[in-house]
Amino acid sequence: MIFMAVSGTIALMIPLALIIFFRRRKGADLISAGIGAAVMILFAFVLESGVHKLVAQSPLHEPIGENFIAYGIYGGVMAALFEEVGRYLAMRFLMKKQWNNPSNALMYGAGHGGIEAIVLLTITMINNLAYSFMINRGMMEGLIQKLPQTAQVQMQEAVQKLIVSPAPVFLLGAVERISAISLQICLSVFVWLAVTRREKKYFILAFGLHFLFDTLAVLVNHWMGTVVTEIILLLAVITVVLLTARLWKRVKRRMSVL
Repeated sequence: MIFMAVSGTIALMIPLALIIFFRRRKGADLISAGIGAAVMILFAFVLESGVHKLVAQSPLHEPIGENFIAYGIYGGVMAALFEEVGRYLAMRFLMKKQWNNPSNALMYGAGHGGIEAIVLLTITMINNLAYSFMINRGMMEGLIQKLPQTAQVQMQEAVQKLIVSPAPVFLLGAVERISAISLQICLSVFVWLAVTRREKKYFILAFGLHFLFDTLAVLVNHWMGTVVTEIILLLAVITVVLLTARLWKRVKRRMSVL
């Protein structure tokens, strides 16, 4: 249970720490983080999820679901399409007043990736802690019996997975979210440059990287397992962060000259 609490807390505190840092040290606007969070909720959790539900009910469900390569490509395309288009539209039309401070790109990324971390990990860990508490006190069986038959099966599978998972595994979620937030900030920088400098190549770069990371996450996990996947993705994200930082410094240097 300790590792669940640690993982959920990390997913909550890192975005908050980044937002405070970008606000106090970089002078970025809080509204940028709010817009980033709102875009993630609307474009990923609502619109993209809606498309996934439609696909699940269509003839495409079987060929995509039964082939992990097709599933990985499909997931990568959908994630990149909805999130990067949403990011572009937000920066192009909702953040014109924030264009004067490039650090708003970083703030946007913190909000965009931060709300994703909170929803996918912090809330999940809170649920897991509640389930663990009930399991340890013998209360879970009574709860399951009150559910509809189909829900009972799903809950029993979730409980069994929770029981057999080694405690340190829950820390992998924190590693994944650290990588994801870092990547989201980098992608926000690229789209920011695409919008403010009107150079399409940066949007294409953001789309391509997003697609690549999401697709590789599925493929590598299938071939090598979760631990190796998170290590590979973390190293890849570190590389992207370093290259993005170099680009960011170069751009800011040019802006200061102008």
